[in-house]
Amino acid sequence: MARLSTDPLTQVSDIERLLGLDSSELAAMLGVADDVLQDGAAFSHEAVPTLDRLHALLLRVAETYDGESLPTWLRSPSLALWGARPIDLLMQGRLGEVSEALDALEFGAHV
Repeated sequence: MARLSTDPLTQVSDIERLLGLDSSELAAMLGVADDVLQDGAAFSHEAVPTLDRLHALLLRVAETYDGESLPTWLRSPSLALWGARPIDLLMQGRLGEVSEALDALEFGAHV
């Protein structure tokens, strides 16, 4: 299992790499200004829990999918998400729904 970092800057780097986002897209997802992502100490108390949850979820996804299939799963419609793409739900802050789809996958459902 991948080790979860508690350092915001490491989490930001991991999330940008796994999702293929630039810093402005990730900032919008977290509801913070672009420059906040450059300075982990500046994260608001409201953004840190979302960053932690997103980081943990994406590491879990990365353990389920290899490097090549991860982007495909994130950007493909999912039956478990009523045809929505996981990346779109993540961008909307709907982490719980993506986590539930991943639960279904881990229990053998085709998602």
